[in-house]
Amino acid sequence: MRYPLTPLAVICCLIFSSCVQHGYFQSGLHGSNHNYKAMPLTADSMKSATYVSVHVMQGLANVRPHDAFGGGSLSIHRAHNFGSFQGFYAANATIGGYNVSDGYRQGENPNQYYKGGGRFFGGVGASAGINGVLPLGDAEWRYLGAEMSWQQEYGEYYKFRKSLPDAAVSYIDRHNHYITWGFNTEMLGRISKTLVGGYKAGYYTSINKLYRTDGANTLRPGWFSQTLHLGTPRHTFHVQMNAGTKMLGFNIGASFMVGR
Repeated sequence: MRYPLTPLAVICCLIFSSCVQHGYFQSGLHGSNHNYKAMPLTADSMKSATYVSVHVMQGLANVRPHDAFGGGSLSIHRAHNFGSFQGFYAANATIGGYNVSDGYRQGENPNQYYKGGGRFFGGVGASAGINGVLPLGDAEWRYLGAEMSWQQEYGEYYKFRKSLPDAAVSYIDRHNHYITWGFNTEMLGRISKTLVGGYKAGYYTSINKLYRTDGANTLRPGWFSQTLHLGTPRHTFHVQMNAGTKMLGFNIGASFMVGR
C-alpha cells in the first residue's frame, strides 16, 4: 500500500528533481506530538476543564524532502488555572502512514538499497505542560511554558527502521519510544464577548539522538512550531505549522470542552 504524495510533495519534487539520496529516518511522530492544548483564560470564572481534541496532520520528511507522511490523533486532557500559572496533563493516541521513497546510499556502499512503500505507524502515550501567566485584562501572556511528551511507537514504519542496514542510511532512530520536551510562549485574548484568539510559538527537541551509521557524528533532532487558534471558551480550532530537522508539516485540529 502506498500513501499518495501531497501537493506540497509534488511541488518539492519539481523543485528538487534529484532522486533519493542519503536517508534520515526518524520516528513517525517526529514534529507532530505537541499539538495545541486549550486551557481556560485567567479571566474566566472556571479554573479547571476537561477537553477532547482531534488533529489531522500531513507533511514531508527526509532529505530534499522526498518522503511524505499523514495521519490523525485523538487526545483527552485536563487543564488547571491557578492565576499566576497554568498546567495540563493529557493522554494521546496517534495513527498514520509514512510513505518511503525507493532510495540508496551514495558513497562507500552505492549498492545498498532500501525498498520504498507506504508503512503504517502509531503511538500511544502521555504529555504534560506548565505555563507562567501574566494577566492583561481580557487578554493574557503565557510568557513561558514548558512541555514534555512520551509516546510509545508501534507499526510497520518502526519495524522498517529497526531492520534497515546501517550502510543504507545516514542517520536513523531505531527507538520505539519517543520522548520530547520544549519551551513555548503564547499570547491570547478575547476578540469579542464570546470569541477568543491567539498565537503560540515553541521549540521542541527529542531526547533520542540520531546516530550517524558510520559512527562519525550524532544529531539531536528538533523543530519550531507556530500555532494560530480561534474559538469560544468551549470550542477551540487551530492551525499549526512545524518545521525542523528533515521535516516540514502542518496539522489542523479542534478541542471540545467536555467537563469542568
